[in-house]
Amino acid sequence: SVGRLIERKNHLQVLKCLKQLRGDFAGIEYWIVGRGPEEKKLKSFVRKEGLGKQVKFWGLIPDQDLPQFYQACDLFLLPAKQEGASVEGLGLVLQEAAACGKPTVGGRSGGIPDALIDGSTGLLVEPD
Repeated sequence: SVGRLIERKNHLQVLKCLKQLRGDFAGIEYWIVGRGPEEKKLKSFVRKEGLGKQVKFWGLIPDQDLPQFYQACDLFLLPAKQEGASVEGLGLVLQEAAACGKPTVGGRSGGIPDALIDGSTGLLVEPD
């Protein structure tokens, strides 16, 4: 994932799913690029659940270096949800990942359904 670490980006939901998947998919990794108010909470969850080998926090990455991260991933996730009046705008990072040839999964929220075509250019999922 690439973006600000805020609750509506739903990183914690991905980490909870990762916890369930790690037994069946030992080599799975989740990379998080960005910083924000949820960072401490997310890192605490990773430590508490023993996900340190599966989760990598990269911090802030210059825009010109982001294509390297998109190229390195097998799948790009942005399972954003509506949080009060706050919603994801367009989900530009989904389009950037798709432009790098990566399959994308986005939350059915805000402008994300406008950023990808479900079943064609990516998959839409319920954020929870």
